[in-house]
Amino acid sequence: MFGPGSLYNAINYFFLIGFLLPIPFYYLKKVSSVSWLQYIHLPILLSSTGLMPPAQAYNYTNWLAMGFMFQFFARRYRPEWHLRFTYVLSSAMDSGTAFCVLISFFIFTNRNVYMDDWWGTRSDLCPLDGSPWIPVDTEA
Repeated sequence: MFGPGSLYNAINYFFLIGFLLPIPFYYLKKVSSVSWLQYIHLPILLSSTGLMPPAQAYNYTNWLAMGFMFQFFARRYRPEWHLRFTYVLSSAMDSGTAFCVLISFFIFTNRNVYMDDWWGTRSDLCPLDGSPWIPVDTEA
């Protein structure tokens, strides 16, 4: 599955990138006197992207803008407001996302509306789909 020529072969390189990427930031933090470098933790940033649902690029910029506004401006200039509404805003965003997913599910399934044909909607994407196993050619 992750071998040469397979669909997921490029994932192996991300293990190397994840291992090597924090090293320059570690030494930069030791050499530089910039105070904000101590807050950059690349393993946390890289692992948190795995928790994000698959979305378009504009979704990530909206999340970044909203998170920055709430965690920087609201926390710095209105700390009482930040303490009061952080949980409410987070739960409103989560429940709004879940509600929109349910609405779009029922719209697409109950009205015979079909998605456009792209790589995420095809059923023939994975060759292992519907097969409990595929024999391995050991002579190759």
